[in-house]
Amino acid sequence: MTMPALFTHILLPVDGSLMMAPLVRRCLAIAAAAGARVEALHVLPPEEEKGGGDGEGEDTARAALILAQVDRDALEQGVACHGRVVRAAQPWQAIVDAAREGGADVICMGAHGRLVAPGQPLGSQTAQVLAHPGVPVLVMRSVT
Repeated sequence: MTMPALFTHILLPVDGSLMMAPLVRRCLAIAAAAGARVEALHVLPPEEEKGGGDGEGEDTARAALILAQVDRDALEQGVACHGRVVRAAQPWQAIVDAAREGGADVICMGAHGRLVAPGQPLGSQTAQVLAHPGVPVLVMRSVT
């Protein structure tokens, strides 16, 4: 008797921080083992929050570089991967919305993000995603 795949579509939010690389590799390894596809999601602030100007192009270019690296890592592991950039005032909300709308089986996130307060076990975005049920969340500690 064969077991059905646990995951077929994994949502992987990526922010480009140095802590993301090990998380990306582990998430892609899980996807490879499960035969799942990965959607890498990078959330940028809304254009009106940026104040316009040259920063917008820099943000978009940086997002493209981040997603291209995830795509290269996925290719190395034989995982189908699609990257996308969205703009949202609240990154956690964009993550939850993308998972629900895209039919993700699981959201794969790191335990520590860029905005972690001392003594706080989770990054603020991870904590917010966990507080909004609907899609299971796999939280992994950052190991460098």
